[in-house]
Amino acid sequence: MPIWSYYMSKASSATFSYKNISAQDLQTRLGGSTPPVLIDVRTNSEYQTVHIPGTLLIPLDKLDAASLSEYSTSDIVLVCQSGMRAERAAKQLSQAGCANLLVLQQGTKAWIQCGFPVERGPINSSTCNRWVALAFGLILLGESALFLAGYHQMIYAVAITGVLLALTGIIGLWAR
Repeated sequence: MPIWSYYMSKASSATFSYKNISAQDLQTRLGGSTPPVLIDVRTNSEYQTVHIPGTLLIPLDKLDAASLSEYSTSDIVLVCQSGMRAERAAKQLSQAGCANLLVLQQGTKAWIQCGFPVERGPINSSTCNRWVALAFGLILLGESALFLAGYHQMIYAVAITGVLLALTGIIGLWAR
């Protein structure tokens, strides 16, 4: 038997013990007497941007069965942006022996589309600010070089860029 056939037979014979849950059903279960535990398997920055209230962050690369041992008697709903990473997490945990696993279908995208509540973290504008400052700096550097090379009409472009940069700083456009 070729090696790829062996692995394909192993992959197709693997059984995973988890179910899918819709955003509407999850919302109903969260209001019930025994709400499930919500585990978000996305990265920290994705989680900080937007997440379902009450979710615990355990990124996929840090997730293992031991990290969920305290929730062994509860249903565990795995959440990500679209459902793909949550399914991968469910397969991984199922193979490790975890039970009561549910995957939020279509992830936080479906949750948001249903209009259910989310928590949003602060907008991190520092990365954007850095790129905008770099772009403006390179533009000014290029315009200055052209001016020094004899293209004296570039002084107007430098002046306009400077005015726009000053106005942007004054009105706080970068921080939006």
